Amino acid sequence: MGAGASYGATNVMAKQAIEVFDSPLVITAFSMLIGLVVLTPLIGASAAHTGVIRPVNTGLPVPQGFLRSLFSFKYVAMAGLASGVAVIALYNAVQRADVVIISPIVSSSPLVTLALAHLFLGRLERVTRRLAAGAVLTIAGVIMVVVGSQL
Repeated sequence: MGAGASYGATNVMAKQAIEVFDSPLVITAFSMLIGLVVLTPLIGASAAHTGVIRPVNTGLPVPQGFLRSLFSFKYVAMAGLASGVAVIALYNAVQRADVVIISPIVSSSPLVTLALAHLFLGRLERVTRRLAAGAVLTIAGVIMVVVGSQL
């Protein structure tokens, strides 16, 4: 619920910020920088408490030490890249349309998540028919909101 509230508030704040700066790239850069500054102390505390890298048994040969952390960093880099592209796309959309239209469309991400989880995390997470049906119902709700707002 907290994540949903934060993302919802972010969209409204982004619309206000775009009215001032008129550049989705500038808004993205500032929001990512501020996020980094705010999260840095939390990252340090978390790493000191739990350790930075958790051992995972994948059955594949994994480099040790520093090379292992670099090897695992590719997933962090890909997640960061995807997140950055998502924020830029969101802010571009918010600049061009109403937040009440954009937010439900962006909330259709469960379908992408289910598809990617099935493809890449099939051995770690099960995607059931019930989960897929729930995602389809979510998307149907999004379509109803978008179409209903156009009437």
